[in-house]
Amino acid sequence: IMARESVQQPIKSFIPNGSYGAIFVIFSSLCLLLLCLAWVPMHATIWSLMQWKWLVYTIKGINLIAILGLIYIVCLTAPLELLGSQILLNKVFGWKPKKQELVTSGLYSMMRHPMMTCLLLIIWTVPEMTHSHFLLAGALTIYIVFSVIFFEEPKLIAEYGNSYKEYIDTVPRFIPGIRLYGIN
Repeated sequence: IMARESVQQPIKSFIPNGSYGAIFVIFSSLCLLLLCLAWVPMHATIWSLMQWKWLVYTIKGINLIAILGLIYIVCLTAPLELLGSQILLNKVFGWKPKKQELVTSGLYSMMRHPMMTCLLLIIWTVPEMTHSHFLLAGALTIYIVFSVIFFEEPKLIAEYGNSYKEYIDTVPRFIPGIRLYGIN
């Protein structure tokens, strides 16, 4: 919610310039901590593939690739800014971020949101799925899909205009090579 421009504007009016990113990271971390502290696990298993070792290793391999992909993508997209350190970069080092160009190469040539695809893979590629994990994975999936469709992509269209609209027409949103009706 705090990532949305409509929420940012009122908050930015009474905090030091450039510190919103750090406040966002701190607030998000506190929310995640509260979720972890309040979580009551449901131990019933929905699926377990533990008896097929080759499949467990395959799933763990996919998970590892998704984690490495996520790290790679974060490094491509200004990791210090994602951590909310823009004010430090600006004030201490005099670094001014330049407007980022629309990236359509590499992983972005296969899918428009590789970071979200990696997150979804990390969430779902588990050899054993409990009710708790399924509930959390389902909620996060719904949040990610709706955030991208209703907030992120309209923001990117506003920022990049026709370039992004053409990109939408040629590259699927989440799954390389697959265009799903209504969510691409």
